[in-house]
Amino acid sequence: MDQLVDLDAVGAELRARCAGWGCRGLKVGAFTWRDAEASWPQPIVTNGALVADPESLGMTMEAAPGHYAELVLWCGGWADLGCLIDGEILMEGPHYRDTEECVAVAERLAARLLSGTLP
Repeated sequence: MDQLVDLDAVGAELRARCAGWGCRGLKVGAFTWRDAEASWPQPIVTNGALVADPESLGMTMEAAPGHYAELVLWCGGWADLGCLIDGEILMEGPHYRDTEECVAVAERLAARLLSGTLP
């Protein structure tokens, strides 16, 4: 898989934002990683140090009961995003070209959950 984004760098950027998100009421679950070099089926692990070639980085976010999201960021430049707010479901597949745009996907998702609105 072509790597547009360094998921280790993305993980560090997102980890740095977790405390601020937490102060605003957002709960962030443990990060999950998938290793491109692992044998099929590739296990999902929570210890990024065990991953030689990060292919995906996943996380969950919850702002309140009924305001929940799952986000998987892929090194190839796209994400799988599922969001539930007050019974409404949003599924998206945003694309990004670099670490900054990738982190912005997570920032926008956090803002949606905290505001309780879907686009």
